[in-house]
Amino acid sequence: GENKNFSVKTVEWNRTEAGLKHCCLHFRGDFSYGLLRTESGVHRLVRISPFSKADVRHTSFCTVKVYPSLGDQAAGEDQIKMPEVSPHEIEIQTYRSSGPGGQHVNTTDSAVRITHIPSGMVVCCQDERSQHENKMQAIRVLRARLFQLVLEKANDEKQNRRLQSANQSWGKQIRNYVLHPYKLVSDIRSRHSITNPDLLLEDGDLDEFIFKSLEWDLFEFASSISPDLCLPFKSQTPSETTDTE
Repeated sequence: GENKNFSVKTVEWNRTEAGLKHCCLHFRGDFSYGLLRTESGVHRLVRISPFSKADVRHTSFCTVKVYPSLGDQAAGEDQIKMPEVSPHEIEIQTYRSSGPGGQHVNTTDSAVRITHIPSGMVVCCQDERSQHENKMQAIRVLRARLFQLVLEKANDEKQNRRLQSANQSWGKQIRNYVLHPYKLVSDIRSRHSITNPDLLLEDGDLDEFIFKSLEWDLFEFASSISPDLCLPFKSQTPSETTDTE
């Protein structure tokens, strides 16, 4: 996000002894959703486990979900009814915030957890200083997630919908990050790959993969109109994306 001059704000996080288990970030900037939405899906990491004394090769999965931040009206979505969050459909719980912060953050029940009863969706926010600010931020995040569900149904994009809701398991990933026994990052959708994982994992340089994914989305859209339009792209030789455990 910082490489694109986006402002990045942490909304909620959950850290365990093994590392970060869950994190919700808010990106603000030009075309932030249009670019970052390509990262939605399951990401697979293969490495030597830092928790294994025997240097055992370990595979991990991480799910990334990207939602648009909504105002009173989402830009470009005039034909889609905006989701409304009724007070009767949500359950609000407050709790004490965790992690670093000022005296108000850690000593009062300022963190908010909202459960949307019809969908079972749960949103937490603990980064703001007051309970009211956390509540408003959590409602904005909830509306964004509900709106994303509406978009998926309205657009009827089956492949994108599978990526958003994919299980963290074999064969569901959109990208592989292999650090051992060789180094390779390969995108399943666009077939783009590089042999320097540090560009992504250390430097956060996602440009190549983002634009290749956008290109792939364009060809997928073209193929839905006429399969002949994307034949030159599909005829390319796929990059190697699998490895033996």
